[in-house]
Amino acid sequence: MEGYAGPSSYVDAGPTVRYISGTEPGVLDPRQPQRLLRHPTSRLLFASFDPRTASTFDLSKLSLKDELYRPKRVVIEMAATGACSWRFVPKAKRGPGVQDDEGQWPRVIEICGELVHCTEDQWEIYKLDPYYECTVHVSPALTTIMPASQGSSNTAEDKIFSKRRVNTEDHSAAARPSKRFRADENDEMDDTEESNHRPEQRRAPSRARSRSVGREAKRLRPGFEQLRRRQKVSQRMQDEQDPDEVMGDWVPPTYQPSDATKRKVSGRDSQTRERSRSPPADDDHEDEDGARRTYERTHASKRARTTSPQSARRVVESRHVQRERLKKAKREAELKARAQQKHKEFLSNAFGGTMPDINYANGFATNEAHDDSDDEDDDLPEIDELDEDEDAELNVDEEPGDEEAAHRAALEESRRKLAELEKDRPLWEEQARKRAQSEHPDTTRVRAAEDAQRAAAEAQRQREAEARRAREAAEREEQQRQQQEAARRAEERRQRQRRFAYGPWSTARALERYRALAEDFDKTKFAADTPLGFEDVPWPVLHSPVNFTIEDVDWAAVEAFFMAVRPSMRAQDYKTFVQKSHLRFHPDRWRSRGLLKAVLDDTERECLDVAANTVAQALTPIWSELKGR
Repeated sequence: MEGYAGPSSYVDAGPTVRYISGTEPGVLDPRQPQRLLRHPTSRLLFASFDPRTASTFDLSKLSLKDELYRPKRVVIEMAATGACSWRFVPKAKRGPGVQDDEGQWPRVIEICGELVHCTEDQWEIYKLDPYYECTVHVSPALTTIMPASQGSSNTAEDKIFSKRRVNTEDHSAAARPSKRFRADENDEMDDTEESNHRPEQRRAPSRARSRSVGREAKRLRPGFEQLRRRQKVSQRMQDEQDPDEVMGDWVPPTYQPSDATKRKVSGRDSQTRERSRSPPADDDHEDEDGARRTYERTHASKRARTTSPQSARRVVESRHVQRERLKKAKREAELKARAQQKHKEFLSNAFGGTMPDINYANGFATNEAHDDSDDEDDDLPEIDELDEDEDAELNVDEEPGDEEAAHRAALEESRRKLAELEKDRPLWEEQARKRAQSEHPDTTRVRAAEDAQRAAAEAQRQREAEARRAREAAEREEQQRQQQEAARRAEERRQRQRRFAYGPWSTARALERYRALAEDFDKTKFAADTPLGFEDVPWPVLHSPVNFTIEDVDWAAVEAFFMAVRPSMRAQDYKTFVQKSHLRFHPDRWRSRGLLKAVLDDTERECLDVAANTVAQALTPIWSELKGR
């Protein structure tokens, strides 16, 4: 590990502890990417699998069992082309007493004897690497990553009956026993010479024959599998009884099909089998003919049976029962530990910092301060005092009724203990109060400061509440005033309409209406709560309000109005009248007052904008003429 050179994710965290991070394999082991990545340019990403991902939060689907389904870690491999593939990250090996959780990350672990500060992503990379074995130990022991033990559990016979094609060199190497002796060396030499002088007569099998052989192999595979399992059991039992026994030449036994399935074997096939039995003349012929060598069992040999199948089966079943019993005991221990942890958390939340010391005996909580409970617990049998022979006689599959009764008894015992603890609650509180007073002499001063702080906060909240209520009352009054003002203006508008809608229409009445509307128009502050309408604008025209529309506002109508009212005024009054009218309809004046923003309807706003610009453009030459004089 000292000579490894890592990529950019490698950081030296100190003189003795290294620091590795990132999702790139090969930080400490340069050959790691070759074992993990399908392509050198691929990248790895890690995520947590959660069945609630991409779903809404629904209270009706909440369950107390949700905590049992912890999110699993997944690895995502992204190729350079953008294609992604993923699989679950395998779990690490757990030491005795380790729970399901692998701990918090990042932390210091031991990698091949060296202390390394590792992140969770690098930990997942080492779990994916088959070269290493990751083990989690109980604190304070460190988590270790060591090279896994070399050696494959697959035998050559497993590869023969698998669906994948097996290399002949691996098959010959794996099928050869560890202890092998020839009974007769002369027979081997004769077979070799005969195979060297025999002419080759090979022909490629036809397509029909290959299909029939494939169907025949599929049909005979269950028999081969059963025979192979029996042979493994007997071989294991024989090795346990006599491990130093010298083995002879091992040849797989031939499965004999029934008469209905026998086929006539041609001379070419028999010669092919003879050539497969004879050893090759040299290495070149072995490499050349390796791909065409068949895996058919050619020689029938059967060893004498040393043990009965029933005894071997009984041994296997007893081991299976023992493993199941150990698994069940481990599960029960984990469930008991979780129940005790939940009970501690419940008591901590219920009693706060005054929780007494609790001893968990026989899976139940007992109060050491209560004398009666100690006397009663002395009569209960301890779990550790059970004899191993009694454990062996226990039935593995317990009845559901017994489990339910035990569960109810445990609940009743827990309720009784809680009642006893609640009965002693005043004593705990008194002891906690005395202990707090002895540990903190200035408790009175601190409590007075806290009370003053709480009183100040309460006074601040009251002041804020009063200010909020006053502000809300002012807003209500302002809203009421605006409503009254709007009602008053609406009533005045209706009165003006009635006033100028009846009677003969003349220039004098047009001038009177214009001045009345202009005075109200200049004083009113139009806004969203006081909207501006077409009837509120004092348009300088001679049209009667009964049949007057916005299309009647044009250049000629404005000039006709000022030309008609000019004889009824003195020169100076007329000049002032024109100046005020010109300023009233100036676009900058409308923009500064925000009149167009007070129009609610978009279409009406555009029409009013066009009409006001028309009046301003018509008044500009009139005002220029009067100003030049």
